Amino acid sequence: MASTGDGKCESTELCVYDSYGEKASEGYYDLRGGHKNFHGMYWFRGDHGYIGDDISSVKAGSNPDCEGWTIWKNVNYTGYSFHIAKGVKFDFTGGYSWMYNEASSLEKWRC
Repeated sequence: MASTGDGKCESTELCVYDSYGEKASEGYYDLRGGHKNFHGMYWFRGDHGYIGDDISSVKAGSNPDCEGWTIWKNVNYTGYSFHIAKGVKFDFTGGYSWMYNEASSLEKWRC
């Protein structure tokens, strides 16, 4: 089973990136879900900074036990949110730009 924050973006995880275009070399972090906050989570590679309020792009794995993830603007699953279906990837630009460098918590969706 995949483990959050082990530096491996496995097929069952949501991988978040510090830059547009899912560029792992500029900072990435692997998440499974159920994170009320991102405290203690720092980018692998890149500037090794805190991932909270610093996410620019995502790549969702297959997550076989759920439909996907819900990413929240604030800690404790509060504020604006949206669902990320399994298997998609995108940058926080265009229609998603309101979430650029704003995400603070994550949970699984439709399990």
